Amino acid sequence: MSKLFKNTGKFPLLRFSLVVMIVYTVYPLLFAYLGNETSLVNLFKDLAYTWGIGIFFTFFIVYLVKYSEVYFHKVGPIRYWLEWLFVCIVSYYFILIIYKFRLSKPISTAELLDMVYFRLYLVENILGVSFIYLLNRAFYFYQSALEKAAFAEKLQKEYAEMRLQVLKSQINPHFLFNSLSVLSNLVHVDKDASEKFILQLSKAYRYILDQKNEEWVSLEKELAFLDTYFYLLQIRFNKKVCLNMDIQVNADEWLIPALTLQLLVENVVKHNSMSTTHPLCIDVTAMNNKIIVRNSINKREHTEKSTGIGLQNIARRVAYRTTSKVEIEKNDQFFSISVPLIAKLN
Repeated sequence: MSKLFKNTGKFPLLRFSLVVMIVYTVYPLLFAYLGNETSLVNLFKDLAYTWGIGIFFTFFIVYLVKYSEVYFHKVGPIRYWLEWLFVCIVSYYFILIIYKFRLSKPISTAELLDMVYFRLYLVENILGVSFIYLLNRAFYFYQSALEKAAFAEKLQKEYAEMRLQVLKSQINPHFLFNSLSVLSNLVHVDKDASEKFILQLSKAYRYILDQKNEEWVSLEKELAFLDTYFYLLQIRFNKKVCLNMDIQVNADEWLIPALTLQLLVENVVKHNSMSTTHPLCIDVTAMNNKIIVRNSINKREHTEKSTGIGLQNIARRVAYRTTSKVEIEKNDQFFSISVPLIAKLN
């Protein structure tokens, strides 16, 4: 069965249900005809009416289950009983109306229910629609399980690729080249500053390598790493870039995707120009279960086109753990990105 799902996409449940319903209704009527309980003419009439009812309720049940999953998925398991009860009630009244319609003379509901043949016909159809409902539910659960497994597998694959991508983007030859260039100039100017720069650079790369197998890290560690990384940026750009941090949460109690803050700050520096008179200011604020990185916009005249891969990676990592979304706000003056935080389990 799983092979069938994989090869054909989605199982043709509607067609299968129709076939089952039609086959199911044939046997009782044939036995009634062979037992001389009905004539050949009545047999064909009964088949026509029963197939019509069966086709109607097959479509009804298939779409009931489909839209129930869309609009009432938060109700809980009790909705399955309510759905089945609703199907039985609708089928009872629908069969009652159809059966009265096919009779040549007016008849009351009580008189109909006194007829053994009608009661058998009613029970047969209610059992049929109940079976079709259970069949649809069973197939839906099975298909949903397969889809969730396939989605989880896809997420894991994307996550593995993304982690490698993130690591490669961090251990970036351009960043290393720029850092070494700054260091080569600094050595001749200030020996103490160059030693501190080397220490901070090694600290930054040690953290990057340590986090290559980590999915989420404490916000406290990320903020400490951001301090280290920003020190390297300040030495490189002097007073052309500034960082303001407002942390209104206990950083040790929250988790964030590893290397997120560095990636966001790197993107800000990459896509904006800066000068001593007009420094590039970056604000990092943590509050209300999220962290916000906001910067003034001063686009570079010549910059490589953004692929958006970095932000997509962050969004996918967040989606893997929580339903909260990464939110981006942008206008002519500011760019802001909000990343959800996950509470650390004690």
